Amino acid sequence: LADLFTVLLNSGLRISECLALSIADLFEGEPEADILRESLSKHKLNVLGYLSIESQVSDPMNIRDKNNIVQRKRLKGRKKIKSGEGRVMPILDKNTFNLPIWVFDSFDSR
Repeated sequence: LADLFTVLLNSGLRISECLALSIADLFEGEPEADILRESLSKHKLNVLGYLSIESQVSDPMNIRDKNNIVQRKRLKGRKKIKSGEGRVMPILDKNTFNLPIWVFDSFDSR
């Protein structure tokens, strides 16, 4: 539970976004968007990686349906789920970057 709050605090994710994270949402290096890279550089922020999400879990209390599928819905403020119109959150903290990797690795080893 402490790991969940660490990721929430240091990434800016909303809880329903965090609950449906996939390892495919985590990228190493700087974000692709020029405006975001320029802003990070302007403020001299060292980015380890970033999260890029396009949807969130539909029901945070029941993440997987009876078929073990994660039902998704659009992000807050978006009209629909669409590639390129998601949220990008830079990760500046090494522990926050490594936590999702550690969690996914621990599930893969089961």
